[in-house]
Amino acid sequence: MNYLNKLVPVKIDRVIVSDLLQKSGLAGISVTLCDKQTIRNLNRKFRRQNKATDVLSFDCGDIIICPAVASASAKKYHNSLSHELLYLLIHGICHLQGHDHGTPRETALMQKAERRYLAYLHKKYKILIMGRI
Repeated sequence: MNYLNKLVPVKIDRVIVSDLLQKSGLAGISVTLCDKQTIRNLNRKFRRQNKATDVLSFDCGDIIICPAVASASAKKYHNSLSHELLYLLIHGICHLQGHDHGTPRETALMQKAERRYLAYLHKKYKILIMGRI
């Protein structure tokens, strides 16, 4: 069973979130939408980076997303916030599936995986997420 925890008020389609998590084949995933301070604290503790970030993934199956940080990316890429949050969920799922972006080869493989999810969103829900890949 997968979980969506909203610690901040934000609009996200739970049906699409559930569908993406199911499509991933991963079980027991917890997705949490949190504020800047929470994600900053987690980023500092686990990645030694003292700044807020948009998404963090943990091997235990947790994906943490900060809508406040994602808002800037949404504007930059001309996406709605809800669509940007779906992209970040996809990005987090890809990390949990073992993808990374440390080297150019790893980045290319991760982007290929992200493109598959984005194509699925576009085909099934007519959602087009711009400028991310």
